[in-house]
Amino acid sequence: MIDETQNDRCTKCGEFITNAAESQGLKSVVRIELFCRNEDLKEDQLEAFNMICHKIAKIINETPDYVDFWFEVENYSASVTNQSKEKK
Repeated sequence: MIDETQNDRCTKCGEFITNAAESQGLKSVVRIELFCRNEDLKEDQLEAFNMICHKIAKIINETPDYVDFWFEVENYSASVTNQSKEKK
């Protein structure tokens, strides 16, 4: 059962090691930029950012037409937007 699930996900999402490398690369660029600007993200922004990078890595790795990933990126962004609106 686990092997079937992993094989199914690999056909949709690519290899985990490749996704991890791409996701960490994206995160690294932004962490460096934030450090250079002496800025931080709030916890909800950082978590959404991390998840968005994770989804972008999956999108660029093998599945740019898999709509669920784009929908998830939109939802993580909307969560931060909604949180920011509530604090105002």
